[in-house]
Amino acid sequence: MSKRTLALLLHGSGSSGQFMRSACEAADLGVDAVLVLDDRDGDVESVVDAIDSVSDAVTESGDRITLIAGVSLGAHAAALWAARNSRANESVEGLLLCLPAWTGTPHSIAAATAGAADEVELRGSSTVLNSLLADHPQDWVVLALAQSWPDYGDEWLVRALRSASFSPGPTSEELGDIALPCAVVALADDPLHPVAVAQHWVTQIPRAELVVLPRDLYGAGPRILGRSAFAALQHARRLSESQ
Repeated sequence: MSKRTLALLLHGSGSSGQFMRSACEAADLGVDAVLVLDDRDGDVESVVDAIDSVSDAVTESGDRITLIAGVSLGAHAAALWAARNSRANESVEGLLLCLPAWTGTPHSIAAATAGAADEVELRGSSTVLNSLLADHPQDWVVLALAQSWPDYGDEWLVRALRSASFSPGPTSEELGDIALPCAVVALADDPLHPVAVAQHWVTQIPRAELVVLPRDLYGAGPRILGRSAFAALQHARRLSESQ
């Protein structure tokens, strides 16, 4: 039986595998199937370690991971894994790095994540979500959180958000060590995942393409995230091949 090509999907802190499946479908990523790493601890290093374990299991099964797609904390983990792991170029053909939040040591954006944890602990996730939905009824990020947060439970959600706020992102030097072609995706006007961070990642990664999507992209359906990221990756590949 022929090997299947797989995309490994890594969600962000406070998000879930369910969202990743809706945003990154196999048909949009040029693979046979997707595999979701559903790690809700909010610790980037645990996700990096889990990528290795999943990769080993997939290889033993006879399949092959050819693409890794991460959002927020998942993007940090994918970048760190590719920068540190000499095996990254053996089968993986590209990375989709969506909504990076910071580079290196956590700073003010991470403090905002910790602040969200404090608010959930104080008011409860349902109250916080209701306030967000009232203020931003069509916002892509808020709608995604409304799907994911109830699955955590308040105690675990607070723990995950706080853990994420202390997790370092890849340094500029580590981004420079990524040999794989990458698509880096940002949302316009997203204060927790600034466009400036995505732009910086693209300047540091040797083979990277930037795409900035409008904040109301959820109105077009979550698949626009995976489709846009994969299109940018294809462009990054073509550019690197022509050089």
